[in-house]
Amino acid sequence: VLLWDLNQASNSPVIFCCHSESVGYIEFDPTERWVIAADGDGNVILWEIADPGGLPLTLSEHKGWVESFSVSSNGEWLASSGIDGSVWLWNLKELDAEPIVRDFTDAKPATDIPDWKVKAQVQFLPNKQQLVVYVNTDDTVFFWNLVRIEDEPSTLSAGIPIGAAYLSPNGKWLVISNNDAPEIRIWEIEHLDVPPRVFRDLDQWNIRNISFSPDSSEMVTYSYGDVAQRWDMQNLDKDPIQIWTSNLEVINFVAYSPNGRWVAYGMDDYTKDYGIELYARDETNTVPIILHSKGGGLKKIAFSNDGRWLAALDASTTIRLWDTNRINTQPYALQGHEGKIWSMDFSSDGHWLASGSGDVTARLWDFHDPQRRHLVLHGHQDRVSAVIFHPDGERLITGS
Repeated sequence: VLLWDLNQASNSPVIFCCHSESVGYIEFDPTERWVIAADGDGNVILWEIADPGGLPLTLSEHKGWVESFSVSSNGEWLASSGIDGSVWLWNLKELDAEPIVRDFTDAKPATDIPDWKVKAQVQFLPNKQQLVVYVNTDDTVFFWNLVRIEDEPSTLSAGIPIGAAYLSPNGKWLVISNNDAPEIRIWEIEHLDVPPRVFRDLDQWNIRNISFSPDSSEMVTYSYGDVAQRWDMQNLDKDPIQIWTSNLEVINFVAYSPNGRWVAYGMDDYTKDYGIELYARDETNTVPIILHSKGGGLKKIAFSNDGRWLAALDASTTIRLWDTNRINTQPYALQGHEGKIWSMDFSSDGHWLASGSGDVTARLWDFHDPQRRHLVLHGHQDRVSAVIFHPDGERLITGS
């Protein structure tokens, strides 16, 4: 794991060692004391930013890949979950204390799922002292009160086998999809004792993915099929808008621009083409702008913080970039990597786009000076599987 100062990107990075497997997730904690990563051995690892030469702290040993980890907004708690069905919880201010560990593999199965596909997910409620946990072998959502952490968590019965559970960014909504049927259930977090809104027989396959707008006023449900549904969270009595693919088979990504202006649907036929349908949310015209590109295997779409740039990452060595101020022009092709690109991220200030590749380099693309040649960041010995900017836009972590 390498930490780069982008004000001096040509200098050598700070090196955080040592871990045995490739990094899957990586981030800064909100207090900026730690760099946190999860690796392929089932470990969650912490490095202290002020002591880069020090040995890391290995906090958990999940039996298999780490499925998710989350840090509370005040930086006090860290939770991780794995495909072994376990959840580990630490107090980051008292790391000498024993973690709280809960094993969900003995939960009564709500559907027939092989052991190796048991998945627990963790997420802290925004600005609240609660951790939310769900497991895909059960029909129950668990709520841990972090003020009384030794107490048993409270529970919410979903009434359906859980396919996925999502919290809205503002912490108001909990949305759960049915693992066995095209159905979702929606609760208000502040009123969990009130029965949920139930929407059945939706015109799409069993829902696996949900994306919220930044202000939580909209959400999109989709599931690797040819239709998505766009919901008005301020008026759930209104029928959702149907979004159909443009001669491509699968909707596999949805992204809202951080400024709330755009919503983009990434579509793929898994052969040689992919497309993006782009909608302007503040316009009554419901006809999308269709963006096409060659190169199947779409892996990610993302907007810059100001909503101007839309980037698409596929299975090739090129990132394609559209300028939404001139959306009808051809995309820019960001080329230079000599191996498949595995990760990308925009800086919050709109200055940089970072990419990580199988050619064991990361690269920085400068949006303040488009004519400037991109910067090549060396130092890794394996593919760069994760890149993430610090919120200040002046530091970058790369992991392999």
